[in-house]
Order: sequence, then structure tokens, then C-alpha cells
Amino acid sequence: ESDNNVKLIVLDRLIALKDIAAHERILQELVMDILRVLASPDIEVRKKTLQLSYDLVTSKTINEMVLVLKKEVSKTHNEQDSEDVDKYKQLLVRTLHQCTMKFPDVANTIIPVLIEFLADKNELAALDVLVFIRDVMQKLSNLKDLIVQRLLDICAQIRSVKVLRATLWLLGEYCSSIEDIQNVMTFIRQSLGDLPIVDDEIRRATGETKDEQDTSMSAPVQRLVTADGTYATQNGDFFIGAALSTSLCKLVIRYMILENDSTKQNRFCAEAMFIIASILHLGRTSLPSKPMNEDDFDRMLMCVRLLNERLPITFQVLGHDCRTALADMLTIKAQEQKEIEKKLSKDKTATVEPDDPIRFTQLLASNEFDEKEDILDLTLKQAIGTIGKKDENIFSSSKLSKVTQLTGFSDPVYAEAYVNVNQYDIVLDVLIGKLFY
Repeated sequence: ESDNNVKLIVLDRLIALKDIAAHERILQELVMDILRVLASPDIEVRKKTLQLSYDLVTSKTINEMVLVLKKEVSKTHNEQDSEDVDKYKQLLVRTLHQCTMKFPDVANTIIPVLIEFLADKNELAALDVLVFIRDVMQKLSNLKDLIVQRLLDICAQIRSVKVLRATLWLLGEYCSSIEDIQNVMTFIRQSLGDLPIVDDEIRRATGETKDEQDTSMSAPVQRLVTADGTYATQNGDFFIGAALSTSLCKLVIRYMILENDSTKQNRFCAEAMFIIASILHLGRTSLPSKPMNEDDFDRMLMCVRLLNERLPITFQVLGHDCRTALADMLTIKAQEQKEIEKKLSKDKTATVEPDDPIRFTQLLASNEFDEKEDILDLTLKQAIGTIGKKDENIFSSSKLSKVTQLTGFSDPVYAEAYVNVNQYDIVLDVLIGKLFY
């Protein structure tokens, strides 16, 4: 049907039927047919379709549903950016996120597709992808290495400062091997360019050039901090530096736990402190268009002190307590979601009141079926041939039963109308006659 209003009405009716336990089983078989409605460009139709499909999906149909949603994700990359397209991307990400939490086995196929959104201009969809990645890395630890590698591959293509900030947090929190930690540090060093940053910018301002080797190494990687202390088109946003400092602290803590060589430990720690100190120095100069605010300055200075002192409490907080706090938060959210689902399932439970009438199928006439007729009873009637027979009362099925009298018989002019309703079209067939007495 081309009319979106009709689609919305049908979807609302299907959602109402879903709340009835007997009908829900039937609708679960039709999930793939319902997903065909995603071809509609209307965002409200798509939103209701995705929500209904997620509520009806089962372990039998989840793989087919994921394939359809992945195709929809691929289509959005080729569509012209608009408000509805951005919202649709966000809806697809959230639906795939919910499917992964409900059926963890499909995570392997979903993650590579969604990580591509991190390089997208749409920040909302990218941030939802990062929330999805965080939940997966926390609950499905066997996928951590795969996700970390994918994040490292996509980092150089990220164009949003908010997305990059959250990505750095994920890398700092979940890198668990020496190789991954060193890869993250290499990416950060290449992105920042030559250190110290201030000296490098002064050389650029005076027209001095770098060696060809340095230029060729840093060319493929976007810079985290540009000449005016910003990232991409951001203006004086040093909060990315504060987030980077916290991630560097976590990387140093995990590196020192994994690496036994004290010389390598000190070298890695000194490199992290050098990066943070360079950003601090840049924030206090006149090179950026806006100076660094006190909150970011204090945060970064605290990170330098933590790395310098390396107290046992630092290892406890950054290496263990932060992850525990995140796990507790996700556990509470999962419990709340279970309570909501439990309440909804309880509402769906079919209850029979003591005074409910008993329906005898053999004694029901064909016109006594109400709108919530049990589909199983209806199918049985069709099978045994007790439905669809013509009613003995021909008048009830003729046009005469739909005639409405407009005037009385004592009026000079008698009028009556036949009302014909076809979807949104209403046709009146009016009969007018003069009465003679």
C-alpha cells in the first residue's frame, strides 16, 4: 500500500495483536514479511516496523533478520545525507544493538558492519555504535581482540571529535595485550605529529620543513591536534586532550602490569608523560584560538602526577575499579530491562475470568465473530466448512440494509441515501422522489 497512513494503521493493529499470546505465535512466523515494510521512506513507518520486528524475532529468524538489517545499513551509505536518513541509521544501530544483546551469537557478523559508522558524518549513529561496542566488549570478552583491531583500523578515518574521544576511551579501557597497547601509542604519536607540539608549530610558521621520512610516516594519519589547538573543524576543544590523558594513564598502568622489564616500563611511561606535557604546553601558549580551560588543565596535570608517582592506589583505581564500576552500571541497566520485559510478558498472559462466557464453535453464527477471534478457531472453522456459508437472511447482506432514510413519508419530498465507504472515499447515492397524495 502506497499510503503511509494505512501502513501506520496496520502496524498499530499488528502491535495490538502482538500483545495477545495466541496471536503472537502467528506473527513470529511473519517477521520477514513485516521487514519488507522497511522499503517505505517514511521514518515513522520504519521505526514501528523495526520495533515490532525486534519484539517478534526468535532464535529461528534472528539470522535472516540480521541479514536484512545489514543490507539496510549498506543502503544508507549510498543515500544522500538528510535528517530522516540520519535518524534511520540511528534506528538500525539501536535495533542491531538490541538483537546482539538478546542473541549474542550474531555479534561476529554485526560488529564489522557497524564499526564502519564511526567514520560517518552522523555523530548520533556513531555514538550509538560506540555504546554498542562498549556493551559487547564488557559482556562478550572473547570478542575484545577483534574489536580493538577494528577500532585501530578505523581510527584514522574518524572525523568527529566526540567519536574520537569515546574511541580513545574504549582503547584505553580494553587494550589487554602489549602489542595492542603499543599499537595505540603508535597511532597517538603519529596523529600528534612531531613533539613538542609548540616547537613543531613554530617551525611550520617560520617555513621550515620536516624530513621526508617524517612526512611520509605521518601523512596517512589525521592529526589529533592542529596548529590552533583544535581537532578537525573544532575550535579550541581541549577536552579531547583530557580524554587522551586519561586513556594514556590506563595504557601505562596495563603496560607496566604486563611488561616485567623496568627499562621498557620507564620508557613507555616517559613517552606518555611527554605527550601530555606537550598538550599542556600548547594550551598555555597563544597558538590556539582559545586557551585551555582550567578543568582540562587540572585533569591533564593530575594525569602527569599519577604517572610520575605511580602509587598502588593508582593501579587499583585505573586498572580495576573503573572496569568494576562500568560492569555494575551495565548490570543494573540489564536488571531494569529484565523487569520491564517481565512485566510486559506478565501482561500478555491469557487470563480467564470466572464470569467469561464459554464459546461453543458449533453454536456460533458466521456474523458473531468479533475482531479478536482466535485465529486457531477461525482456521478450524474454515477447515471443516462451517464458515463462509451464505446467510439465510438475504436482506442483511444486500445494499438495502445500508440505506439511510433522510426524510419522512409525510414530507412533500422523500429522500434516502446509500452510503458506500472505500478506504478514505465516501460515496453517497441519494434517491429523491416527490410524493403524491
